[in-house]
Amino acid sequence: MRVSLNILKELIKIDKTKEELVEIFNNLMMPVEEVEEYEDDTIFELEITPNRPDLLGHLGVAFQLSSFLKVKPPELKIHYETIDETVDNLVDIEIIDKRCLRYSGMVVKELKIEESPAWLKRRLELLGLRPINNAVDVSNYVMMVTGHPIHTFDLDLLKERKIIVRKGINGEKILCLDEVERELSEDDIVIADKERAVAIAGVIGGEETGINEKTENIFIESAYFIPKYVRYTSRRLKVSTDSSYRFERGADIEATILAAKYAASLFYSFGAKVVSGIKDVKTADIVKKILKLRYKRVNSILGTNLSKEKIKDIVLSMGIKIIEESERSLKLEIPSIRRDIEREIDIIEEIAILYGYNKIGESLPMLNTGVFNDKERKKRAEVEQILNSYGFNEVVNYSFLSEKESKLSLYERESLKLKNPLSLNFEYLRTSLLPSLLKNAAYNLNREQKGVKIYEWGKIYYLLNGKIKEEENIGLLISGAPEQKWVLKSKKEYDFFELKGVIEEIFENWREKIDFKNVKKNMLIPDTTFEIILQGEVVGYIGEIEKKVRDFYDIEKRAFYGELYSEKFLSELEKRSYSEISKYPAIWFDLSLLIPDEIRYSQIKEGIEKLKIKHLETFYPIDIYKGKGVEEGKRSVTMRFVFRDPLKTLNSEEAERELNTIKLELESKYSIKLR
Repeated sequence: MRVSLNILKELIKIDKTKEELVEIFNNLMMPVEEVEEYEDDTIFELEITPNRPDLLGHLGVAFQLSSFLKVKPPELKIHYETIDETVDNLVDIEIIDKRCLRYSGMVVKELKIEESPAWLKRRLELLGLRPINNAVDVSNYVMMVTGHPIHTFDLDLLKERKIIVRKGINGEKILCLDEVERELSEDDIVIADKERAVAIAGVIGGEETGINEKTENIFIESAYFIPKYVRYTSRRLKVSTDSSYRFERGADIEATILAAKYAASLFYSFGAKVVSGIKDVKTADIVKKILKLRYKRVNSILGTNLSKEKIKDIVLSMGIKIIEESERSLKLEIPSIRRDIEREIDIIEEIAILYGYNKIGESLPMLNTGVFNDKERKKRAEVEQILNSYGFNEVVNYSFLSEKESKLSLYERESLKLKNPLSLNFEYLRTSLLPSLLKNAAYNLNREQKGVKIYEWGKIYYLLNGKIKEEENIGLLISGAPEQKWVLKSKKEYDFFELKGVIEEIFENWREKIDFKNVKKNMLIPDTTFEIILQGEVVGYIGEIEKKVRDFYDIEKRAFYGELYSEKFLSELEKRSYSEISKYPAIWFDLSLLIPDEIRYSQIKEGIEKLKIKHLETFYPIDIYKGKGVEEGKRSVTMRFVFRDPLKTLNSEEAERELNTIKLELESKYSIKLR
């Protein structure tokens, strides 16, 4: 941002040398990159951070300086007289696209289009802009002074003198001021008249209604558009202008009338006639940010002992209004121009800057030397070790999603929309880890990877009863087939049981048993979707991802997903107990069982465990068969039962008696017979 010392001196009282100003700018977090001295002016090249769009005009820079220098705030000199004619009779404004929150306009008549006065041309040249004519130059100069972009139309070239703010039409074309024809889309905000688009809102004007040598009557546009949509259009069309640069970062919605009046004042000084009145159309109320500032918090954060009066003086010098005051705090109304102030800590930071960092003494921070409880961290490390041993790779993702992706969630939850997203692809916070992991899987599978096994510990966010909830989960996703490096390659792909087995292993590591209950869940195939239940509480889900979801991410291979609630399942994993490995041999039996299809293995497992067979060490299925030789409606499952006595050699008679108890239970309770 190029800043003219002469313009600053017209706005506020400055009695500092250029060397002193360089130091002040640096202290105010506006680093000076270069100083250019001319006979008639001094130009400071300032580096302005993206969160301070208010400093993209001389008015904002002057205001910041006045706060630091403790001088009267800047005030623009605006003077014009109006003619009897009113703007309401000359132009009509209609806002259809609500992404334009405010549209203000004025009309000046009988302006002779010619070169600008020497002073204006010189100032524009020093600010890095090329003078064109007095109408265009005023637009550029107003933007550089106020920081708010305006645009000028030839009023007589607007069809029916109508301004319509609407969405673009797919395939619609506009010839822009740079003589390039561009194709619009419905995602663009367009300024149009009754017949055509006449400007791309916040980005660039159209040639057909632009100022030319025959122009006499001018319509001054001063508007406010939601920043992210201007940014999207600017990037899509690959057009970056001084105007879009400011609108993208957030112009001041309350500066539209000021900018229009200042332009009218300059046109008046060039001999134009200013039409009475201002058109000002709003699609939303201007909501003031209200924040609480605690005196104790200011001094606690800064390590200072500032008095209440000192804090109030600094706050007022920032243009912040005190609307309520108590013994402990201030209730403040933040001006719309200060988009960077969102929280109490932002005000405290600004107080530190204006008070002066050099005045704040050095002190060592207080340390809490209490014992650090790292049980949860150790549990996480063990879970990660298990996953790594099964070939999983950890991924790390942003928590942001596009609007379409935000609708792809396991849960029926209200998602959170960001106020100022980086782009349209980062508008929402995720309510599940699944969309992020699907993008990772798609990226790898579409780059000749045979399969993926990935997991992520990550935060999810959602609204519950009007309150923001934040939770940490772990998501696991597998798809494709393992990488085979042998000559004889297996064609086996990952399946549901691969992922189920890994999840079971996590809990078995702590000697914990989990159950699975069939449920329906968004984005997962109903028949293979299960709640994961630990000690009677749902701690996660597992299932196969629906094809339509895979198609959305361009994933051809089947994919399986599991999500565990970190806080719930980690807190339930208790300290493990260990026992000596028995030196006595085990006796095992394999039984081929005919099991009705409606009976789940989890039911069988639960039934056997309730018997509390004394010497039964473990049991598990080793084979499953359904087909020829097995009657319809049943499946053949071969199960292995292992018996052992830890204190002596178990004889076969004892083991067989216990096995018979199991057989009788299975037949009587579940109608399961030996094959």
